[in-house]
Amino acid sequence: MVQPKRHNLTVTAEIYDRLAKIYKKEKTDKSLTQWISEKLLMVLEKDEFLKNYAPFLSKIAVNENSVILRDEKLQRLVEIIYRDNKFWCDVDEEECCVHVHFALALPELAELKNK
Repeated sequence: MVQPKRHNLTVTAEIYDRLAKIYKKEKTDKSLTQWISEKLLMVLEKDEFLKNYAPFLSKIAVNENSVILRDEKLQRLVEIIYRDNKFWCDVDEEECCVHVHFALALPELAELKNK
């Protein structure tokens, strides 16, 4: 079987340590290199999905308790507010809409929730 072409990649020690820690917790039979490659591929696929799912949305900023999005369809900014362990859209006035779904896929949202 032909092996796919490979390239070397350098990451900071901090990133490597974080990845290695998560990798050890998952107890997978994959090598660290395979596991990281799959994680990177998932991030790329998620980004591609978001571009197809809501090409009219983009992240503008992440604040202390909210995410600001730009909605090109509506031609306005949308604020997704985090309170009472829930995300709330100020435009649709609900917890389940395309804006909240888009925001939930952003890695910055995990940081917001952890604060």
